[in-house]
Amino acid sequence: SAAALWWVLWEMFECSSPQRSQPGMDPVTRAKRQIEQRLSEPFSIAGIAASAGLSIGHLNLLFKEATGHTISHYVRMRRVETACGLIRHTNLAVKAAAAECGFRDLQQFNKLVRRMTGKSPREHREGRRMATDAEVLPRPQAESAA
Repeated sequence: SAAALWWVLWEMFECSSPQRSQPGMDPVTRAKRQIEQRLSEPFSIAGIAASAGLSIGHLNLLFKEATGHTISHYVRMRRVETACGLIRHTNLAVKAAAAECGFRDLQQFNKLVRRMTGKSPREHREGRRMATDAEVLPRPQAESAA
């Protein structure tokens, strides 16, 4: 599916780290990995906490300390980011992109995208047509000579 492809690409470019594949990874990294692998599915935070051997409250505390977000907010944020990426970089319909990322209600998805990004899904789609390579793939700025 498109979400699975997006996940693979995200893994390759954003999350490549030796510790991600090691069995002894920290609970927050493990939780993030489970979330990423299951973005399109309904899942419970309780299940993620149980697999880490922690209570929901303890995992949420560790997660917020490490990421600055609660687990619920992180899940919404990642689902919106992934859906917007699908909208911008594929020909999937907005409804299909939303469904690929676990959203079942299109109106709720539209409101959440606008609230979190300041743009509607349609504006994300239109942005694809106007984006330059520099906007899609920002280049590091060269250090100025002192």
